[in-house]
Amino acid sequence: MDASVLNFYDTLAEDYDLLFINWRESVISQGKILDTVITQELRKKTVSILDCSCGIGTQAIGLANCGHTMAAFDLSPLAIERAKKEAKMLGVSIDFKVDDFCKMENVKDCFDAALSCDNAVPHLLHDDDLHLMLANMWRVLNPGGLLLLSIRDYDQIRKNRPKATEPRFLDGNRITFQIWEWEKAGNVYEVNQFIMKCIEGQWLTTCAKTKYRALLRHELTTSLAKAGFSGVKWLMPEQSEYYQPIVLARKFL
Repeated sequence: MDASVLNFYDTLAEDYDLLFINWRESVISQGKILDTVITQELRKKTVSILDCSCGIGTQAIGLANCGHTMAAFDLSPLAIERAKKEAKMLGVSIDFKVDDFCKMENVKDCFDAALSCDNAVPHLLHDDDLHLMLANMWRVLNPGGLLLLSIRDYDQIRKNRPKATEPRFLDGNRITFQIWEWEKAGNVYEVNQFIMKCIEGQWLTTCAKTKYRALLRHELTTSLAKAGFSGVKWLMPEQSEYYQPIVLARKFL
């Protein structure tokens, strides 16, 4: 994984919630949406779930709030510390650890479902890292287990390779936007994530930088099949009501 990823999420850990209109409402709403997808697929009301890129806990806390048994990790120690505090304040119990989904050195148990949301997988710029991550996901799933990933809609994005996102004005005192710098060859781009916040009349700016690969749906589908997953299917936002495309795959032996 590119070395910038850890620094990116450490930098954003304190302010990550500012990317949302209301982060805690998003925790609840995203948890309910993912709960519906997972329980319909596995046909169980409550399951054990491993969040493999939990950040400050957006999905993990929401799913724990729905009654699932949650474990979660992230490569950013600062994000994990924030996630622990948020989970405590929201009254849910989650086993949080620091780990990297290309290594998974601290994951010993197996789970009914594993997930990685918020476009974390495209941080893997090379196929070897992607295959290693998927092999780790396979290892930590129970037989019949469900893998759930969400990424940006790169099938659309790669058609015009945008250079920036539209600024979002939040509550009158926050502005967030991204600047994208595409490499000339290939489909890797560097993101500069800006968060501007007005404090006592002064505008302060945070910028975090990292790289992503604009991964097409058929590319990820092929990688999932190579890793041994089957029953691969995509849910677009209009189907799932989640804000990104979701891919589901099963560990059928």
